[in-house]
Amino acid sequence: MWWLALLAFADWSAVEKLLAAGQYRAALANLEQVKDHPAAWHVLVSKAYDGLNDPAQAVREAEAALALEPRSEPAHAQLGGIFLSHNTPVEVLVDQGEDFLIRSRGCTEDLMRDVFVPPRLLAANAVAR
Repeated sequence: MWWLALLAFADWSAVEKLLAAGQYRAALANLEQVKDHPAAWHVLVSKAYDGLNDPAQAVREAEAALALEPRSEPAHAQLGGIFLSHNTPVEVLVDQGEDFLIRSRGCTEDLMRDVFVPPRLLAANAVAR
């Protein structure tokens, strides 16, 4: 049975190579051949749809991965990457405000501010509110 896990890993590796090469449709075609759909499968499908500029389907697949494995770091990273690729960091904080910071369990508010937004923009946003 252990060899099945190794075979599945090899399949993911092949798909990862296709994704890295920008061959998103080929990656999806390979993934459609897989009968079992674990969280890792949904993350890879999400990456393919994100590469095809279909963020709605990419989000659905990342959320499906999280439904299977709520603590999946790759799924959380994929979902965050999709969101940030379609929104600037300033938009994230301005539009989502405290709700975004609260939902980002792994990050503190200070870290989020230091990483995403220069202090001068935060001060300008605080004045504007």
